[in-house]
Amino acid sequence: MTEKLTSDSFFHCSESERAVFEAGIKLGGLFHQFTGTPVSMKNAESIERAIENALRAQPFVRAINVRIDRKLLAERCAGGTGEIGDGYTTLTGEMLEVKLSVAYCGKMAVCGMRFVPELEYPLMYVDRIEEICDDEGCAL
Repeated sequence: MTEKLTSDSFFHCSESERAVFEAGIKLGGLFHQFTGTPVSMKNAESIERAIENALRAQPFVRAINVRIDRKLLAERCAGGTGEIGDGYTTLTGEMLEVKLSVAYCGKMAVCGMRFVPELEYPLMYVDRIEEICDDEGCAL
């Protein structure tokens, strides 16, 4: 009899490494899916919630918090670009601050993304890995 194929069959790493992998995939997807989105002071909060809701739909996500830097957004909207309308720009990695918790089989990766001026780069990083004590985080 053949063993049932699951996604776990493709991962040859620890549970902590898998949790970090899942978080990285989600942060990369978020960055590439949402940068370029038209954003203004009027819709910034709804875009934050939309990004959070989109990521919550993905497997293993425990918590997500997205913030768009309103000061930078205001500067970009009022930048004299000659755009038509009440002032908007496109969302960039420089504007985003994200905290994400992903649980997998007893491990939780708490990761994030924020612009680091010294690096001139929106850095995705691992904040910490925690042990969790329930079965909700386990893959099927």
